[in-house]
Amino acid sequence: MSNAASRPTPPDLQLLQMNNSLGLPLNASLQLADYFDSVIERCNRDSSGRPTRLPKHDQIIYYVVSTRCEIDMNGFDSVFDQLLTENELLFLIDALNELGAAQLASSFDEAHTRLRSAGFFDNDSMMVSDLGLGETGFLDDIERDIRKNDSLWDLDASLVGLIPTDAR
Repeated sequence: MSNAASRPTPPDLQLLQMNNSLGLPLNASLQLADYFDSVIERCNRDSSGRPTRLPKHDQIIYYVVSTRCEIDMNGFDSVFDQLLTENELLFLIDALNELGAAQLASSFDEAHTRLRSAGFFDNDSMMVSDLGLGETGFLDDIERDIRKNDSLWDLDASLVGLIPTDAR
């Protein structure tokens, strides 16, 4: 006789079977990753390689996920050096506010304001490292705060909520 029927469900399997308050599976990160791949595929079909022609919900997903990937791979400065134009940064700030991540939006807004004041966005070839430490040291503080709180990485359920129902 098998004991399988009397064994409790392992906690990790229970988590995958449970739903959160939005009715989404708790493996929202996996859903988001799958959907993000499709967003990237659609971006790659556009000559710009950007989500400018995609619906707003896809643009939000693209910029939030791309930003956190860039931070993980190349550091916070790289978000400004390589990933986002000034207009894209402003879009990200609005998107974070729309997602209810006001503190995170405020951090990126502070980075934008201070980089703008330092003339960073006036020259497309300028890198954060071209500015003096006095003009950019605040970026390390912002990055530390974002990483410490995992706030950018805690948005998965909200981002999955933007995915059209028929794409989940």
